[in-house]
Amino acid sequence: MIDKNINWKSYKEEQPKKEGYYWFKAKSHTIKDLTVAYVGRMRERGAGIGFILSPDCDYWDGYQIILPKDLEWTEYNGEIKNDHTFNYCFDFKEEMLPCPFCGDIPVFQFLGEWVIASPLDSKDWFIKCCNGIFVSRSDPRDVIQEWNKRFNG
Repeated sequence: MIDKNINWKSYKEEQPKKEGYYWFKAKSHTIKDLTVAYVGRMRERGAGIGFILSPDCDYWDGYQIILPKDLEWTEYNGEIKNDHTFNYCFDFKEEMLPCPFCGDIPVFQFLGEWVIASPLDSKDWFIKCCNGIFVSRSDPRDVIQEWNKRFNG
């Protein structure tokens, strides 16, 4: 999970200078009163007639890149297993208990409405660990509560 004492940078004031993985944080587009912090990718992408460096939570409307107004970021130095498994935190209020089978903290995954949707647009969250997918809900806070209740008393 993410360090609660992290020093977030406003994306409006300062942007990452190179491609790679970073922590990003912004309000969810689909769930009221939810802030999502996730490990995402800065990548070079097409933007009109050129290319720019932009986070994976951006949206191209045909004229410009649109980003969440409250987007914040910080460095990420952890390991990335693949582009579909990330670590997530939600408002830093809930703590997930370890898996009763392997002892690891489970991984959140999400399903977007389109192929390259960001977690900020997700309406379906689930937990994945050593023995498969366990809990699926539309609000990740409910997923954490259900996980903690079901597997850890």
